[in-house]
Amino acid sequence: MSLARSMRLGVRLVSAFAAVALLLCVVAVAGLVAIDRQGDASRRIATAGSLQADAGTATYRTADFNGWQTAYAFDIGRGVAGATADSGDSRRQFLASATAFREDLARLGGYALTARQRALLGRTSTAFDAFMQLDTTIIAEYRNGTQPRVPGRTTWSWAGRSPCTRP
Repeated sequence: MSLARSMRLGVRLVSAFAAVALLLCVVAVAGLVAIDRQGDASRRIATAGSLQADAGTATYRTADFNGWQTAYAFDIGRGVAGATADSGDSRRQFLASATAFREDLARLGGYALTARQRALLGRTSTAFDAFMQLDTTIIAEYRNGTQPRVPGRTTWSWAGRSPCTRP
């Protein structure tokens, strides 16, 4: 006689319900683990989307501050009053855009970046610091009315004249 046939009916029913309950618990735990993993994946995707958007904003900002820097230099070359002042229209916009770019870099640094991304961010920040130092030197020369000197360039001129001379 088999073991199942030798057990009383009540014991067999309890055993069967216990087995079903155990299987149900296993399925429930597996479902909860899958839900947790899905939540982690969703958070990683959202973070990656935010990182991409913030990197895009920083990329846009480089064009923005470059354009405003060109605009204030052009204003100086055209002899616009107050163009060399930090409160001048184009110079003020350049400084605001440069400040916003620095904030963009700080925001990007707050993400869990890969080692390569962190290195690129560091190089970008260092290059931007050098860019702003050069801008400080050039605006000081514009304010003094002297010809700005840029490493690797001997002169600046528009239409054959220095941008520091008035028309």
